Amino acid sequence: MDTSSSSSPQSKTKSPADVKKTEHNSTLKLSRPFLTTKQIKYCQSKTITDYRNYRQRTSQILNILSGICNNLKLPTRTLESAMQYFQKFYLFNKFELNEYYLVGYASLLLACKNEDTIKKAKDIILAGNPLCHRSTSLDFVEQERKLVLNYEKKILETVSFDFRRCHVQEFLIKFAKKLEIDYEITYLAWIIVYDSFLTEISLKVPPTGISIACLIIAIFIEKNENLLEQFDDEIFFTCDKKFVFEALNDILDFYINNYNYSQLIAKYPENDMLVKFKISLDDYKGLDEPDDKLVQKDDYFQINNYYSNSSGFSRYMLGNRRKRFIDEIED
Repeated sequence: MDTSSSSSPQSKTKSPADVKKTEHNSTLKLSRPFLTTKQIKYCQSKTITDYRNYRQRTSQILNILSGICNNLKLPTRTLESAMQYFQKFYLFNKFELNEYYLVGYASLLLACKNEDTIKKAKDIILAGNPLCHRSTSLDFVEQERKLVLNYEKKILETVSFDFRRCHVQEFLIKFAKKLEIDYEITYLAWIIVYDSFLTEISLKVPPTGISIACLIIAIFIEKNENLLEQFDDEIFFTCDKKFVFEALNDILDFYINNYNYSQLIAKYPENDMLVKFKISLDDYKGLDEPDDKLVQKDDYFQINNYYSNSSGFSRYMLGNRRKRFIDEIED
């Protein structure tokens, strides 16, 4: 019997096809922290059948998570991150009425870990279920705990394990101090920031732009002054004007169309001044939108890209490092 190494299957030289298969037997998934309105709407058209119902449930989740944060003494930054995770999840996953509150729990669980305010999944469920009028029995909570951990994994895949987070409130305080804005206006801007959690602006604009927009709205309400007329890079800390305009439009649209769901209504029962301010912004342009065909062809917006590759493995990278793997992306 010939036992020479030349006839051994393990010693055969791999063909180019085999080498390529070995090198590329994985899925490369890149993170994109911010999207445009058109890109968000394109994703939601495939995952959300009733957008109005989705927005109502999002409002409910914000109230539930706010209650949990109050009970567990969690900071606002944790709530902000949780709402970002929740909304990002439903860009690439079907919205289902029987699971959205569990996705909310999972979003808060992940936010707690990312913000170093760690709480157990069981504690979050026990604090949240009474607010949802759900059982707190040990067996039921244990069953939900397993589901929450499963959704946490899916959220991690959806955001491509991108843990980069900055917070609107932190920039709001810094900018208010720098501009010597008084307490009343700063507090009003803080309320507007909270209301912005119900919009999708955090998916489009970095926290600097949102915080400046909230200060501009607060100043207009309190002093009837349009700070945009003084807009320059020095005052607004080199933040791109388009980010600020985009945030202004989104937040004001929310107040015009959904004022009854806002926290601002408790302080100002009427939104006439906000409507007036929105009309004055017609000449200001927000973010540039990509062509429809480019959005539809972009593999990033395909739902199946956000699950592990059954024939290999998945790698998650920050979007600004894609040039290192451009050959794999093109293949």
